[in-house]
Amino acid sequence: MTGVFIRGGNSNYNLVMIDGVQINQYGGDFDFAPLTVDGVDRVEIIRGPQSALYGSNAVAGVINVVTRRGEGPPHFTALAEVGSFTTRRFATGGSGLKRGFDWAYDLSRLDSGGVVKNDNYRNQAAFLSLGYSRSPRR
Repeated sequence: MTGVFIRGGNSNYNLVMIDGVQINQYGGDFDFAPLTVDGVDRVEIIRGPQSALYGSNAVAGVINVVTRRGEGPPHFTALAEVGSFTTRRFATGGSGLKRGFDWAYDLSRLDSGGVVKNDNYRNQAAFLSLGYSRSPRR
């Protein structure tokens, strides 16, 4: 389990959001370990008590993971990595924008044989973002 301690505060009292939507419950910490950076645009951290802005859940601080949105013409990526202990990672992604509709996706899989027997690890992640803006700039 991975914890985040903002300014020495207990990790149970962080408000964790993805794109502004709360994903943890009050007093419930959030396990960041399976969260991959595929599809993440930026991570915003607000230190200290933020209850006036975000409610009583934001005692130690606020963590907002902002996912990426599609921009420009469609483009796609593919990734393959290998490492020690039979570690393999494969990923693909893409994004684009057309007539106000934006989209982005990422798929990834990580497998590792581990250092000792029965120490295998697997992480599969999928991310999809769809949006629409009537703004003439998009």
